[in-house]
Amino acid sequence: MAILRIDHVQLSIPPGGEAAARRFYGELLGCREVPKPAIVARLAAAGVTFTEATDQTGVRRGHVHDPFGNRIELVASM
Repeated sequence: MAILRIDHVQLSIPPGGEAAARRFYGELLGCREVPKPAIVARLAAAGVTFTEATDQTGVRRGHVHDPFGNRIELVASM
């Protein structure tokens, strides 16, 4: 079965779990890994506003809106 599109994805992988995640999502499900972009800088250069949330320590978290008004949450470990 091929993955044709994604509706919603939220993954929480503990520190050190990258190899297991790559094995499961990449090898077993056939998902392609893409490099993490310089998320906030690229968005700002395109005129997209990133609204930062400061309620969790140890992560950088916030959200942007796509052209259709859908809120997209972005989370990065610090």
